[in-house]
Amino acid sequence: MSPPRARPRPAAGRLPILSGAAVALLAGLYGGLALLLPGVPAPPSVSREHGPLMALGFLGTLLCLERAVALRRRWGYAAPVLSALGALFLGFVMSMVFGHAPVILPAVLRVGLPYRPVLYAPLALLHAAVAVHVAGDLAAADAVRTAGGLLAEISLLVFVGCAAMLARRARWEGDPR
Repeated sequence: MSPPRARPRPAAGRLPILSGAAVALLAGLYGGLALLLPGVPAPPSVSREHGPLMALGFLGTLLCLERAVALRRRWGYAAPVLSALGALFLGFVMSMVFGHAPVILPAVLRVGLPYRPVLYAPLALLHAAVAVHVAGDLAAADAVRTAGGLLAEISLLVFVGCAAMLARRARWEGDPR
């Protein structure tokens, strides 16, 4: 006989923390666009803090929130809250997020995200973006580097679209994942 499991907490209580991660993601993406395309109007601080917003603000908060949910202890939520106040990840960490999203999102949001091969599309685009970005850096070709950065941002948006589509389809079809 297995020990009784703690009752899962509703995802709504995590939405304020998750919204902090979403704001950091949007600000980081906007700052990245402003760095890549000089004509994009953005406050200098948003462009300057692009990296910390993405790495610490978004990813740090999201990963800490996932761990807090797994701990099932209130004190575990201190880390994502602190990470949301803070702000070499693109190729590795974002690949890990893409790969672990079918586990992280259901744990955090209580929304099923079944694995489907379509999730390879944004991952392939992300890796192509990193390769283009590095090639642009090595060749000192600003236009190529900019193209790589834009492809990376597009890959994030494609991933979000794929995840939303799969989650919605799973809910519609009654898939328990």
